[in-house]
Amino acid sequence: MPRMIKVVCVGPATSVCGGISRITEMVRNRFPDHIHFRIVATFSAYTGHDQPERGFRLVQAAVFLWALLRVLFAGVFSRSTVFHVHLAQRGSTLRKGLVCILLRLLRCRYIVHCHPSEDILFNSWVPKPARHVLLWGIGGAQYIV
Repeated sequence: MPRMIKVVCVGPATSVCGGISRITEMVRNRFPDHIHFRIVATFSAYTGHDQPERGFRLVQAAVFLWALLRVLFAGVFSRSTVFHVHLAQRGSTLRKGLVCILLRLLRCRYIVHCHPSEDILFNSWVPKPARHVLLWGIGGAQYIV
């Protein structure tokens, strides 16, 4: 019997409209029985001033903090876990960059899967030193797809 493998997919909730959500939704039930796959959502709804019904920033901040705690718990207490981090651009790069920094500091195994639809990774307000630290976290992945 194959060894149990735990995969934690870090990205948007499957309820969010978008390509990354569709990918994780399609693959989550298609793994063999010896692969335990779960999703840790870093956000559950888009936010914006012009569309308040799409989510509130405070709620999304709480969703992200809960995701960080779940990643921390899985990284500390389950050393056999492999993390699959999905990122796009701008806010996604910021959120997943912070997750990758945590994973790298914990010396976890992780893969970064990039899905940018633009060539702008960071918001313009993110200072260069912060960008370098975020890229350090992302660059610690065993593989970048």
